[in-house]
Amino acid sequence: MSVQSIQAIQACMAFLGLRLDQPVHKSVGCFFAKQGGSAGPMRVVFQNDVHGHQGPYLVFDHTIRGFGIPFQEFKPAYQTFQFKEGNDAGTLMCAGNGYVFSMTFQR
Repeated sequence: MSVQSIQAIQACMAFLGLRLDQPVHKSVGCFFAKQGGSAGPMRVVFQNDVHGHQGPYLVFDHTIRGFGIPFQEFKPAYQTFQFKEGNDAGTLMCAGNGYVFSMTFQR
């Protein structure tokens, strides 16, 4: 598990105004882009692992499989995350075994 990946997800949550002590949040809209592949609007749920102490993670519905991504849950124990914040948008990058994608969120 990467502390930097946990911090990246937490920074994205702070950017979106999501609380770290709330176990599950409503889905959030983003622009999803798979590196070297498809792109389009997507919804993602941020879940806090408040009892497992492994950091927050992301959950998508089955739509993500249409973008060629084989999973629906993404955790810092298995993927690498980076967050870049701009004035009006923030981008969370996720890299796993054989795939890289980004989620861009508007304020």
